[in-house]
Amino acid sequence: MFAQARDHQFHNSNGDIMTVLFADDVSILLEVDDDEKTREFLTLDVFSTKLHEKTLFPKPVEKTRLILSPVQQATRDSRIVYIHTLRDMLQNDETLKPTTSTTYQKLIEVVEENYPALRGAEHPKKTTINRYWKTWISSRFNDDSLICKSRSHTPRIGEESNALIDTYLSTTYQDSRHKVATGHYACYKQDALKARETNPNIIVASKRTFSRRIEARQSICDKLDDPKTPHAERQQLSLNLIKRIKLHYPLQRVELDCLHTNIRVIDDVTGELTEPVVIYYALDCYTRAPLSMVFDYGKGEATEVVLQLIQNTYLRDDNLPFCGKTDTFIMDNGPAFNNKLIKSLCEQLGSNIVYTPSNTPSAKPFVESHFRVFRQKFESMVVTDSAGNRTVGLNTYPKKGTRTKINPLKNTHITASTFTKIINTMLTEYAHKTHSGLNCSPIFCWQQSRVVQSYYDYDSIKHHFHVATQAHEQQLDSRGFVRVLKHRFTSVELKKVHTLLMTYGHKNVNPTVQVFYNPYDASSVTVSVALPNETEARSIVAYNYDEEINSRWPVSFAQLNGKVQKGQHIFQTEKHQVTGQYAVTIDRFIPAKTVRIKRSGKPTSSFEDNNAKELSIEQRIQNANATDSLKDIKWQNSLDKTELADKQRASQLNEPEQIIDNTQRDTKALW
Repeated sequence: MFAQARDHQFHNSNGDIMTVLFADDVSILLEVDDDEKTREFLTLDVFSTKLHEKTLFPKPVEKTRLILSPVQQATRDSRIVYIHTLRDMLQNDETLKPTTSTTYQKLIEVVEENYPALRGAEHPKKTTINRYWKTWISSRFNDDSLICKSRSHTPRIGEESNALIDTYLSTTYQDSRHKVATGHYACYKQDALKARETNPNIIVASKRTFSRRIEARQSICDKLDDPKTPHAERQQLSLNLIKRIKLHYPLQRVELDCLHTNIRVIDDVTGELTEPVVIYYALDCYTRAPLSMVFDYGKGEATEVVLQLIQNTYLRDDNLPFCGKTDTFIMDNGPAFNNKLIKSLCEQLGSNIVYTPSNTPSAKPFVESHFRVFRQKFESMVVTDSAGNRTVGLNTYPKKGTRTKINPLKNTHITASTFTKIINTMLTEYAHKTHSGLNCSPIFCWQQSRVVQSYYDYDSIKHHFHVATQAHEQQLDSRGFVRVLKHRFTSVELKKVHTLLMTYGHKNVNPTVQVFYNPYDASSVTVSVALPNETEARSIVAYNYDEEINSRWPVSFAQLNGKVQKGQHIFQTEKHQVTGQYAVTIDRFIPAKTVRIKRSGKPTSSFEDNNAKELSIEQRIQNANATDSLKDIKWQNSLDKTELADKQRASQLNEPEQIIDNTQRDTKALW
C-alpha cells in the first residue's frame, strides 16, 4: 500500500533514505537520496517481501512543531500540572478512576501539596478536568493538545474601546426602559463605527462580549436596587460597579442627588426649630471631590435649589477649590431635576443631562457611596465649643435603620450657621484624606488633573443662569428700566433699544419685553426684545440699578428683599486649617429647652409669694384651702357629668337606671 504514493521515503538496511520515484500495480522505482545514479527497480512482490523482512521500512513523518503564542503556552503549562499529576496518580493506584469525584478531590489535594503557589487558587471544575483528560488521551499523550484556541487578534479590546462600552452602558442603556441586548448592540455598533472614524484604536466589540458586559452590569444593578440586599453586600456591589465606570478627566461625570435627613437645627434669626435638613449634593466622579452642596429645610425637593446647586459648581472658597464646567450631569428623574428650567440651563451651559429611573441607586453609584461617608461622620464628628464642652456626632441625628425616637427640642443644640461650618469642615478634611479608590486625596487628584484644563470664571458665564421668568409681562420704560422682584435693572443698550422701538411703531406706549433672571443672583438680568428687521430676538444684559453688590458670592433677590432664602450654600470666609481629623470647634452649644406640662386650675402660691405679701399663717392656710376647694368643685363637676351621661345612655337602651358609686369612678373621672 505504500507503493501507491509517490515521494514516500523508506530506510534500507544500510541506513540510506530511498524515495519513491514511480509506482504502479506491478512495480516500483526507488532512488537513494543525494545519489541520483543509485536506483533500484523492484516488483511489487519483492518490495512487499523486503517490507516484511524489514530490510526496507517507512521513514516516520516529522510533524511540524506548533508555534504557540504566549497565552497558549501559559494555558498549556497550567493545564499540564493537573493532567500529569492525574497520570501519576493513576499509575501509582490502579483502583482510581480518572473521572470520579473521589479522584478529583485527591487530585486537588496533591496539586496543592506539590505546587504551593496554587494553594487557595480557583481550580478547574471536575468536568473541565475530565475534558482535558479526554483530549490528552485522544491525542496519544500530546501536551500541545491542551492549548487554547488561537485568535486572529488580541482577545481583549483596548482601554479606549472599553471606555466606549462603559459610556454607552452608563448613559443610553441605563436611561432606556427596554433592556434588549440585540437592539442595544446595534445602537452601540453605530456609535463605535462613528468613533472609529476619528480614533482608529477603537475596536468594535463582538455581540457576545457586549452581551456579557450587559449581564454582568445588570446582575449588580438588580442586587443594588433590591431593598432586601444586606448593607455590607450593597457596599461591595457599589464598589464593583464604580470600578466598571471608566473616567479620564475631572468633571467628565458629575452625579447630583438629594439626601433627606432627620437633622433639625435652630434658625439664626427666629431662634425656632427648623424643618428636617435636606442636602443637595454634586460630586465629581473622577476625583471624588465635593463639587457643590446646598441644604434646605422640609420634605419636598425644589427646582430653584437645584439651580443654585448647579450654579455653585462654578463657585469656590478657600477650603473647597473645586469648580468648573461639567460635561455630563447624572441626576434623578424627579420633578425638581427633570423640568424645563434645568434643561434650558444645562443647554446654555453646554452640559449634557442623563436622567436615571426612579428607585435605582445603581445608576448613581458614586454619590450613593459618598452618602455613606456623610452618615458615618454625622455619628463620629467631634464638635467642641469654646468652653471645652464637646460631643461626638450630631445629637439630633439617630443612626440609620434604628427606631430610636429623639425629641428635637431636647437634642438640637446647634444653629444653621454652625451646621454650615460643620459641613464645610467635614468636606475639607475629606478632600485632604487618601481615598481608597484613588490611592491619593481628592484635592491632589484634582490639582494634578486640572493643570492642562481651563478654568471657567463665573462672571463670564453667569448670564447663562438667567432662565427664570415672571408670570406677568415686563415693560421697558423711557429711561431703559425693567423691574424684577422690586428691583430696577438698566443698561446703555436698553435705552437705545427703547428709543429705536418708540421710533418704529410704539408711540406713547412702552414696549413689552421678556425678562429672564436668576433667583440667586440679583446683580443682573437678561432682557429679550424683538427688534424691527431682525428675525431673532436680541438678548441684552441689564444690571441692578438700585443696589451695588460687592460680594464674593452671588446675592439672591430674597436676601436683598429681607426674606428667607430657599436653599443655603456652605461657603465659608474663614479658611480651615487641615488637621487630619474630623473635628470642628464652634462658639457655643445652644442649651436645650425644658418642656413643662401646662397645669390647669388656679396656681398655688409659692413660699416666696407669701413672704412678699407678708401673709400670716392663718391667711396662708386659708388661701391653700381655697385652692383645694376649687379642685374639689372641678372633681364634683366631672362626676356629675359622668352620672348624667350614664342616665342618658340607660334611657336610650330602656334599661333600669344604674347609679355607680363615686368611689368606683375615680379612675374613669381622671381619664
